[in-house]
Amino acid sequence: MEKTSFFQRFKNKKYLFFLFCFISALLLFTMQTKLVLDINVNGSAEAELYYTVPVYNSFEKRSITHLNFNEKHSVIEIPFNKRLVDEIKIKIYNYSNDFSFTINKAYIKPPLFPKSKIYLSGYEGSIIKVNDVYNNKGIFTFTKISPHILLISFLLLITIIVSVLYILQNEIIYIIQMINKPLKENIIFAGIIIFILLFEIFKITGMYRSYNGSDIPILLYILKEDSYFISIYILLFYAAAKTKSRYLSISILFFIILSVGVLMLDIGLINLFSIRFRIGEGAGFMLDASIIIKIALSFFITKAGVYSLILFIYTCLFAVFIMKNKNIYSFSVKETAALIITALISAPLFLIDINEVKNESTVLQESIVDANLSNTEKVPYSSEKINNLLNNFSLDYKCSKGLNTRKNIVIIIMESVSSYKSQLFSNMDDKIPFIDSLGKNNIYVKNYYCSNYNSNQNIFSIFTGYPLITSVKNDRRNILKYYNHSFIKEFQAQGYNVELYSAVDNDFDGISKIAYNSGIRKMYDANDPLFSHIKKRYLFNGIEDRELYKVVYEKIKNQNSPFLTIITTMSTHGPYIDPETKELSYDKTLEYADKSVKYFTEQLKQAGFFNNGILIITADHRAMLPVTIEEINNLGPFAHSAIPLVAAGINIPNNITGLYSHTDLGKSLEYLALDKVCFHKFQRNIFKDDNKDKSNCIIHQQGVDFTIVDVRCGDTYGQVQLKGDDTMFIKDNMNISMEKKQEILDYINYLRIID
Repeated sequence: MEKTSFFQRFKNKKYLFFLFCFISALLLFTMQTKLVLDINVNGSAEAELYYTVPVYNSFEKRSITHLNFNEKHSVIEIPFNKRLVDEIKIKIYNYSNDFSFTINKAYIKPPLFPKSKIYLSGYEGSIIKVNDVYNNKGIFTFTKISPHILLISFLLLITIIVSVLYILQNEIIYIIQMINKPLKENIIFAGIIIFILLFEIFKITGMYRSYNGSDIPILLYILKEDSYFISIYILLFYAAAKTKSRYLSISILFFIILSVGVLMLDIGLINLFSIRFRIGEGAGFMLDASIIIKIALSFFITKAGVYSLILFIYTCLFAVFIMKNKNIYSFSVKETAALIITALISAPLFLIDINEVKNESTVLQESIVDANLSNTEKVPYSSEKINNLLNNFSLDYKCSKGLNTRKNIVIIIMESVSSYKSQLFSNMDDKIPFIDSLGKNNIYVKNYYCSNYNSNQNIFSIFTGYPLITSVKNDRRNILKYYNHSFIKEFQAQGYNVELYSAVDNDFDGISKIAYNSGIRKMYDANDPLFSHIKKRYLFNGIEDRELYKVVYEKIKNQNSPFLTIITTMSTHGPYIDPETKELSYDKTLEYADKSVKYFTEQLKQAGFFNNGILIITADHRAMLPVTIEEINNLGPFAHSAIPLVAAGINIPNNITGLYSHTDLGKSLEYLALDKVCFHKFQRNIFKDDNKDKSNCIIHQQGVDFTIVDVRCGDTYGQVQLKGDDTMFIKDNMNISMEKKQEILDYINYLRIID
């Protein structure tokens, strides 16, 4: 074997040849493939591209490509950077009544030979009419594309691998030799390897915890994200050990320690709340030391928390070791090359496209860096835009008579109960059989959705009747104008005794502020003396559901009428520990929570509550777990916010199939119990309006990407990107007028600027 220095070896033509092969193959592999359609168009339409991949054949990915069919003859090039595309689907919408198109030719332009054409047989002369598109849900499919480009992709990958192995053969052998040397001769190299191992254990235990029951390749995503974090850390450790400047070395090591600390916080938030750390939101947490302490204590009792502490302590000790021993160890050229190769060993993972795992509830769809670079929701509005909205937009409240039943009301807001776990609401699972039976025998709302991602935002939506949309500035929960029409204030004004019972510390997530601003003055959370006899506690000092219901029942069984009691639970919160069996299982916690609701409901029956009472059971939000394709196929694109709503004690038809959300609940209860109720134009009366009508619109701000607000109008969907004056629909297949779309945009913008 020829042994030469790294740079001298390129004087050899063989090395130059393999270097050329490597660069060429890498460039070609990352180039885009194109599907070309030569078509004749009648009428007009819009479309978007989807494609499926054989490795993850249960996933579809929407391309950023947006098509316009508006010219009589068009040659459309649709780029995609997949090497193994199985099917290409074109979803057509907004088409004119006379729309159709004829495919003259359809072919692939591969990256290796961009002027070549691989024709797709069987499509020439195909005429796609509007009826065909409609009956097939607007989707036209080009099947089995991959055989045309699979061989080329495989050859390119082989070329890349062989070239790298040949060029770096000396360094690879040296790495193997270093592993066999005594530890004292390779202490820094070994230290970096230990850091990598600890880092991987920490990341996998922290990020994989909630997702190992899904069909999403989360581990592959973690490896992809880690590929550049690990590379950067290795190079930084090397630079800190190599640099002669003590101050620069200290600065680099401090940055490493700080970044590991931020990653710990990020993984902690994923582990506890399934959200990512964002600098803007993080600053708010930092202002309250008690919140930081509670998060830390809750996280560090988990396995991921223990590993994170080990990693952080090791990083600090290793940094101190490098600073104190800089002069006893110096890197040779070979050792430098070995470290760089180690840093770049995972570089091929950059080529993996993991976008198939993306959905609203998959918090891993972006790295911590990406999560903090794409904050267009922080773009401010111009003063002109603000003045225009404040002067011209109105919510148009309209008032009408209520039923004035003066019934007592108990609302249970369960933690993280999802429609896809209900036989009644999805026919996918059967983990809440009692709640299902209660709905069947009384009332259930088939299409009911939360308005936001986490608990405090959804409780805000229930209490105020507005979705809590992220603002450029100010904490939206403290804007008192939101609470002017709170249903709680209306109940209190008409003599109701209103109480809130919470299974956790209400100060933690700002729920106490929301409740107070809404008008509630009687609040009992997990820290209240009322619950001091309960010794067994869980996350956030939480109380298990059964114990919570026991206390609440004793309080309300002799309560003077009328009363409104609101209960928020926690047993179904991650990390999903079943209080009875101690099993770590979301399904088990649901079964436990369902049995606890049954216990409480039977207690209410024995006390005669339903003679003059209404019981409402819903969830704050869907579980913070990935949304599967099966769930989307069953519940639609809004599956990430689908939750149950059942009611007992109301004498109306039991199957309500209209479209409703948390913002409708409070006012609908006003209609049932009080003599007067006022709805704004984006609210609907669950218990009076045509409850099979889905023509209204609901919105839901995503929790992973705060810049996106999902919109559903009837059975059509769209997405709005928050970006100051440029807030707009970025995905839109909604069959509504332009005036209605503008009204939705004005509503979203208005909610973000009022103060």
